[in-house]
Amino acid sequence: MQIKCTSCGSSNNLPQGKSSMYCSFCGNFTQIEKEFKKTKSKIKSKPVLDENVFHAFCFSYEQGRRVEGGIECWTGSRWIFRPDTYHYSLALIERDIETLDEIVCWYSDNELQKIEELDISNNKIISLKGLNRLTLEKLNLSKNDLTIIDYLPKFKYERESDGDILKFKIKYLFELDLSFNVNLKDISDEIIKSFNENYKNSFNKLTINLIGCRNFNFERLSEINFEAINSNGDKSFIKIVTDNNINLKINGFERREINEIINGAVVSVAVWELKKSQNDSFEYNIENTNIFDLSFFKIASVFLGIFGFILAYYWYSDNINNNGKVVAIIFLSQFLFFFFFRKK
Repeated sequence: MQIKCTSCGSSNNLPQGKSSMYCSFCGNFTQIEKEFKKTKSKIKSKPVLDENVFHAFCFSYEQGRRVEGGIECWTGSRWIFRPDTYHYSLALIERDIETLDEIVCWYSDNELQKIEELDISNNKIISLKGLNRLTLEKLNLSKNDLTIIDYLPKFKYERESDGDILKFKIKYLFELDLSFNVNLKDISDEIIKSFNENYKNSFNKLTINLIGCRNFNFERLSEINFEAINSNGDKSFIKIVTDNNINLKINGFERREINEIINGAVVSVAVWELKKSQNDSFEYNIENTNIFDLSFFKIASVFLGIFGFILAYYWYSDNINNNGKVVAIIFLSQFLFFFFFRKK
């Protein structure tokens, strides 16, 4: 199909199944007018992607020189070029968007593949059709009108060496915020099947936020074999966030209660995380909240605190030397820190 460029007037061959393209003569973005009207997009001009540049660097033992697009590093025998990396995100909040087609129709496939974070919260989205054209690490769908999760994007991944410099394992990273979709009820069988069959031992990080989804059928989550898709063994980073009154029955998960700031108010929520080694301390990062697992230190601080009080008593009784006073101060400081200054 031929499409005429609105800028230079040249004719272009429109790829099959596409409604838009960039002119091969002048680079102008052109789309079929009738297709644009069909989507009834509330977006009247092409949204600009936010670009963040992560500059490459040389190691301390290397000499470096900045060049266009990256840095060249002298290893002692030769120059190695390390390119800068670019991170793209898109935020379309409170735009009355109803479908993903209203967004993806503005971009080529190459542009869609660049987007790693998408925030389309506080809209009127009822369908996720078209979401599978994107590859994302973070997706914020909170406060929309979703009723079922029937499409998901491709997941951002990182390569991990398998001991052989020529062999790599693909490990996925994904954060999905579905909070306060009050009409959300279910997740499709196709999505569950995809997790269980296509992502075995593949997720380094997976977070699903379902706070405020009071009509959601949480029993459906038990059909996903999270233990099988976890690639970190005991050091799991797979977690599900729910309201405090939700009782998930999923094999391998343990519950943690935290306080989260939502709309300016402190709300108690539950974080369900795949079991980890009992000897590993860990930290949750859910918006403005940091929760530390310090069970061992809580117990230890009791005994150390008592010991510190005994030393302090002898201090005031003049039955201890200066070195003992220092030890008493250390134990008392530790006791006060864990009992009064640790984060709730």
